[in-house]
Amino acid sequence: MEDQDQLQKLAQELESVKTRLSALEASCARLEPGTNKAVISPPRVAGARPPESDASPSASSTKEPFFRDGLESLIGKRLLNRVGIIVLFFAVAYFLKYSFDNGWIGPRGQVAIGYVIGAAFLLCGDLLIRKGYRYFAQGVSGGGIAIIYLSTVAAVSLYHLLPSYTAFLIMVLAALAGGLLANRQDALGLAFVSTLGGFMAPFLVDSHNNNIVALLSYISILDLAVLYLAYYRNWRILNALALVGTILVYITYSLVSGPAVSTGIREVYLFLFFLIFGSLTFLNNARQKLLSGAGELFILIMNAAFFFAASYDNLHAEYNSWLAWLAVGLALLYLLTSRWLIKNNPADRLLFLVFLGTGLAFLTIAVPLHFQWQWMATAWLVEAVVLVYAGYRTQIPLVHGSGLILLIVLALSTWVNAPGYGEALYYPLFNSHSLNSWLAIAGFILAAYTFFHPPRPSSFAQPLSWALAIGALLNGLNYVDWEVGNTLAYFHWGFSQNFSVSLIWVLAALFMFFGGLIGNARVFRYLSLGLFILTTFKVLFIDLSGMEMVFRIIILTIVGLILVAVSFAYQQKEKNNPKDELP
Repeated sequence: MEDQDQLQKLAQELESVKTRLSALEASCARLEPGTNKAVISPPRVAGARPPESDASPSASSTKEPFFRDGLESLIGKRLLNRVGIIVLFFAVAYFLKYSFDNGWIGPRGQVAIGYVIGAAFLLCGDLLIRKGYRYFAQGVSGGGIAIIYLSTVAAVSLYHLLPSYTAFLIMVLAALAGGLLANRQDALGLAFVSTLGGFMAPFLVDSHNNNIVALLSYISILDLAVLYLAYYRNWRILNALALVGTILVYITYSLVSGPAVSTGIREVYLFLFFLIFGSLTFLNNARQKLLSGAGELFILIMNAAFFFAASYDNLHAEYNSWLAWLAVGLALLYLLTSRWLIKNNPADRLLFLVFLGTGLAFLTIAVPLHFQWQWMATAWLVEAVVLVYAGYRTQIPLVHGSGLILLIVLALSTWVNAPGYGEALYYPLFNSHSLNSWLAIAGFILAAYTFFHPPRPSSFAQPLSWALAIGALLNGLNYVDWEVGNTLAYFHWGFSQNFSVSLIWVLAALFMFFGGLIGNARVFRYLSLGLFILTTFKVLFIDLSGMEMVFRIIILTIVGLILVAVSFAYQQKEKNNPKDELP
């Protein structure tokens, strides 16, 4: 038996050797003719980098690092290029001045030479970028733009060879050329020089006719060029530079032009500026789902503030009544945009908060512009309700807490500062105090709901929910007391105010009780029981002493019947469900 087992093992090993020899023969057959040896690659390990061959450079070696030779690279490639361009710029300027002083070249010749040299610099920079000399090409192109600006300023202000319209046109073309080259060369420096020169042009070129229409058209073209660059590059410093330049140019020339330009034309250009800079935020943030930085938020806030402030200065003399509707329109625009942002780009919460806050700010501004100052509390209450709801939906505690604090403060203010109704100046229900009271009550109910159904479990959510529900009830009771007194005074009715208030209280408690019973809402049932107790206490210890006998009989009968009916409803519920507790 042992001999047979050994023979079987030998047979298996022999079969294994045959299999290996067959595989080796197949490998040799696949070798190309003339190959002396096969290169056997080592096994690849997951995540390991393949060995680099000596015959060809690796991908990392072909990409030149920023500091390949340390400080030498920084000085040789960048610093010397920029300094050299500046030196050449001054050399051209001194040559032109020397030739002019010696009568070699006249003013027209100097300006023409400047334009030729500037155009040559731009052409040379574009050719160099194709050859791969990126940093050198950017410096050359920037120098070309600067020379064209300098030549234009000299032609207009120094030699008076060109009218202002022609000079503006040349500078527009130079700025556009600089923007196109900056995008092509991916050169922020060139774009910055082009934009800065474009906004300095109105101050460098002396415009004697102060034609603000041509000026604003020129600034609009510059802003559109920046908008074009923002679409592809989103250079934040360039966007901020364009906004600041637009504001400075508009303010300066508005002071100079005065009422010479119609209100409508000014407002059209202001709206165009508002659209351009308002679009910058969405080109690379909302569109590409990128998070906003300080640059976008600065532009967003400054753009809104400048547009409304300039529009107010432009419209208040002739169209003062339009300003409130302008503020309302801006509020709706920013609030709707904030809602769109939280749905389509929820990660960028900071941008959402800025849009929400800006919309609420415009809503606050709109109220005193159109109504009287007592309506300011209404706008703030609306803001508080919006903040509570927005904070709950977006799960941002800062927004939710801010709305809650604002709601409590305004509710207390509405309670304490309730107006008198002795002169019957307030139509029942349709007045500012009634609206503010309803907003405060609705805000407390909404806030109570947000803590009753919190997005995240919390130990203090339920107590806060009950506290806010009680706050809604107390605000409602206070409002009912005021509204009843105001109604009786307005219509000169002789009913007892205490009787009317107690009657409404007990009816409200009855409504809440059956609503909570039908909808299985324990909070409403508890609040109704508390209101029943409070109403009974009020009737027995406060109302009876000041009521006529007939009103005493009526109110005691009504309250007693309702309390009996409520107790019967509880017993009926327990009878139908003897083993179940009330939910």
